[in-house]
Amino acid sequence: MDRAAVESFLVECQHVLKPGGVLRIVVPDLEVIIRTYIDTLQALERGDLSMQTLHQQAIEALLGQIVLREASATAKQRPLVRWLENRFLGDAQTRGETHRWMYDWYSLKAVLERSGFINVARLDPNTSKIPMWEDSNLDVNCDGTIYKSGSLYVEGEKG
Repeated sequence: MDRAAVESFLVECQHVLKPGGVLRIVVPDLEVIIRTYIDTLQALERGDLSMQTLHQQAIEALLGQIVLREASATAKQRPLVRWLENRFLGDAQTRGETHRWMYDWYSLKAVLERSGFINVARLDPNTSKIPMWEDSNLDVNCDGTIYKSGSLYVEGEKG
């Protein structure tokens, strides 16, 4: 979502939620990505070449969110299927796989509060104010593992 549209989107979420309703937002955690990048960079500078792959992954996590052209599942297809999917389903941006802005805890909390949400809290994949959350398996796999590690889990209530 384009950064300029975020607050109006969140205000609309406020509008459609019932009193006491909860909005849960899960995004890549900018702080985790940047810390990983810095840690791996420092390790490389000390001569620890075993960190090269993790360092490259940190760069891809940071920049890949913005510059991704082809949807991740499509990129793994055979050439004809790739062409068909790109032609008829569109690129990564059209399919909503790119991020137009990234958030850390403080910036996401601030935009939620500016949009009228109260009791904004940072949670983990297994915790939510949403009733029966533990049965949803949205942020954890059926075996209990985290679906998207490195994510930021934030909830706010309708004010």
